[in-house]
Amino acid sequence: MKNHTKRTLHISIFILAPWLLQVCQSAIPPGVGQGVIGPCGGKPNCVSTADTRPDFAVLPLDLRGLSPEKACAELIEILRQEKRTRIAKAKASYIHAEFRSATFNFIDDVEFLCAGEGILVRSQSRTGGYDWGVNRKRVESLRLSFAKNQ
Repeated sequence: MKNHTKRTLHISIFILAPWLLQVCQSAIPPGVGQGVIGPCGGKPNCVSTADTRPDFAVLPLDLRGLSPEKACAELIEILRQEKRTRIAKAKASYIHAEFRSATFNFIDDVEFLCAGEGILVRSQSRTGGYDWGVNRKRVESLRLSFAKNQ
């Protein structure tokens, strides 16, 4: 292969890669946005309060004595301050937010259901099989932000 052809191929891949990544990750996973917090599937790129398996389970966020609706309203304000975050759906007691990674623009879907027992949460990467603990870290970071927001 000639040097010119190799260079053109490398430039084409460099230009097309972000577009291909976006196309491959654009579909919202089944069940997300339906107002119900479900368990994780089999891939280790998810955490959920509805899952009992240790690698996938997280505890609900404490309501701090707030009504579920007031807790969700405060959580929306916290989410609005997060970088690369879009609130895709917000109702009185349900939130679906999309977090984008800084480097490759990957999307993680994070859902919250504010209920009497606490704020139930599910955070899952749309693509890939492993998330390097990003979803768990995000949930724990949001837990701390919500606890400090008194």
